[in-house]
Amino acid sequence: MRLSNRRILVVGASSGVGLASGLAIAAEGGRVAFAARRVDRLEDAVAQAGNGSIAIACDVRDEASCASTVSQAVSSLGGLDSLVYAPGISSFKLLREIDAEIWREVLETNLIGASLMTRHAIGHLEAARGKAVFISSISIQDSPPRRGQAPYVVSKTALETLIRAWQGENRAV
Repeated sequence: MRLSNRRILVVGASSGVGLASGLAIAAEGGRVAFAARRVDRLEDAVAQAGNGSIAIACDVRDEASCASTVSQAVSSLGGLDSLVYAPGISSFKLLREIDAEIWREVLETNLIGASLMTRHAIGHLEAARGKAVFISSISIQDSPPRRGQAPYVVSKTALETLIRAWQGENRAV
């Protein structure tokens, strides 16, 4: 078991890549805190994963929720070795149809939430000499982006830049 007893917080773990990541980590012996808004799906994931996994309700668009999620994960798992950030939403609308609310929702979920979760987890990751993993998208390489994907591609491109900024500020991590 490559991840035996590693304590890992997976955010966006109720479906898609986040769920698959959490289950794969648990299968390799990791203790997983599955975090997302859809708690009913998280409870199913925890039942599948076993190995002391837990479910934590989390809305990455809310800083208090991000702080609480990290705190609960650290308390329940006895520390934090890794953070996996997997949330990703898209509007599937053309730019002329996208209002400020859609932009906010996509950017708050795909970009700002990543920064907030990292902000609250970084001290624990440094203490454990741990790592953060951010799930981006190959679609950022498409030029021009796929039709109806502008906010998603903009947010994931910004996420890549945010990651480089964190790396520049935390070269020792």
